[in-house]
Formats: sequence, structure tokens, C-alpha cells
Amino acid sequence: MNASDSQIMRETAARIRKHVRWYVLGCVGFIILAGIFIWLGVLVFMGRDLPRSFILLAVGGLWLLWDMAKSWNYKTSLPSDFCGINESDAPELFALVKSVTDDLGINQLSRIYLCPDAFAAVFIRPSIKSIFSKSPQLELVLGLGFLTQLSDKQLKTVLYHEFGHYVQESIRETGSVYRIGQF
Repeated sequence: MNASDSQIMRETAARIRKHVRWYVLGCVGFIILAGIFIWLGVLVFMGRDLPRSFILLAVGGLWLLWDMAKSWNYKTSLPSDFCGINESDAPELFALVKSVTDDLGINQLSRIYLCPDAFAAVFIRPSIKSIFSKSPQLELVLGLGFLTQLSDKQLKTVLYHEFGHYVQESIRETGSVYRIGQF
């Protein structure tokens, strides 16, 4: 990757962040507008002399706020063959992961999963909450093929590569777009 590619990636990341901010601002504006319509609908229901169409707008505002609340708590599911493990299950692996995360200054790894494939990834579960979080919870998935076929040094290299995506913030840039798409 040369300097111009790096500059293009930074500009693209800045554009994505700008669009995410506008999206969030639009959501906040929508919530305020829905709240106003709900308030006006309540006033009409209580006998104020306002157009009755405000009741319909209030019901629509409540329905859309309900959908926004549901999406706020939306959790994506993992494939069924991802198996979560604890430190007591694989202390050597956890020690290896801890050494890599300590070297990179990452302290928010929440779960490690194993899968049957030769696969490795660091990810943030997509949710609307994680857009606003300064330090979203990272999760790691490692394939059993890596664990059985690679030496500790090779596995550490794979871990540095995967955590490098987080350190370089590429997960945050693409993740926010994915989370907004889920919303």
C-alpha cells in the first residue's frame, strides 16, 4: 500500500464517520419529531382543539419509536458451530491472547470462540449501542485448524494480524456501517 492508497483510505473513513454522524443526528431529530407528534396526539385525545390527524401521527410516532427501541437491543447471532470457551478450558490460548492484547494495549476482549474451520477473526457484535460506545466489546473466533496446525509463534502472528484490524480502526469504520444497516 502506497501513500496515495493510505490517503484514500483515510478520506473514505472520514466520509463514513461524517455520514454516520448525520445518520445519528437524523435519528435524534426523528425521535424529537415523533415525541412532538405523540404529545400533540395526547392533547387532541384529551380534548384540545387540534386536528384529529395528530392522533394518527401520534400512533405512527409510537410505532416507529417502538421499532427504534427494538433495533437498539438487536443482537446478531453467531453461527451454531462457534463454541465459546473459558480460560479454564484453554489456559495456554488465553495466555497467548493476553500477551498479544497487552502488547497492543487492547483490554476489552470479552469472549473467545472456537470454530471447526481454519478461520480467525476479531469482531464487534453489531448493535446500535456499540456505535456510541468508546470501547465496544471485542470478540475473537479461532479455528481449530489454526490451534492444531500452527505453532505458538505462528498463532501469535495470526493474532497480531487480527487484532491489527482493531488497532487500525478498520473494524470500527466498517462495523458502524453494518450496524446502521441492521438498524
